[in-house]
Amino acid sequence: MFGLQIGERGADGTVHLRMDDRHRRLSIHPGQEERLAYVGWELSGKVAIAEAVGELDNPRRSD
Repeated sequence: MFGLQIGERGADGTVHLRMDDRHRRLSIHPGQEERLAYVGWELSGKVAIAEAVGELDNPRRSD
């Protein structure tokens, strides 16, 4: 249970979910396969983007 509000629905059956003032935070699209299609992050600027890329390129292992 996420506790998200159902937002605007797309013409293709997409369901947009919201949790704050943004139009959507999560979108679920109908498709042939159950898979992740895309992910997006909101970052404050170029430095934050570079830091995020660095973390994705060199993830720290927790084990």
